[in-house]
Amino acid sequence: MIVKVPITGRVIGFDPESMGIVGDPNDPVRVIPLNLGNVSWRLISIDLENDLMEIEVTPADSIFIPELDANKNFVLDQNGLQKGVMHKTTEAEKQRFLNEVKALVEGKTREELYSLAGAKPLVKAKMIAGKLI
Repeated sequence: MIVKVPITGRVIGFDPESMGIVGDPNDPVRVIPLNLGNVSWRLISIDLENDLMEIEVTPADSIFIPELDANKNFVLDQNGLQKGVMHKTTEAEKQRFLNEVKALVEGKTREELYSLAGAKPLVKAKMIAGKLI
């Protein structure tokens, strides 16, 4: 599934060799920090006019199901790691993961998504007479 999500960070220039943008090392250009759940994603394209990244979302093939005690607290092993089992996801679960991403992102404005993620809008450098300002 392909969705568009806002980007944050600071663009400080353009690299003519790679035809790409240059992000500030202290505030790199990135997708806003939304919890998309049990999916992975990969970048398809960046739309700097609209401050969006187009990403392809793929549901997880398996998920970790943590063991809980009677009080619904995570059970830890002797090394302090969560105990639990890996579970192969069903087609219904995979579809639910995609539907959750769709419900989170679609129909919301960029401003609503920035607010939801607690992120600031993308900052772009300006060029005047061939120089960044």
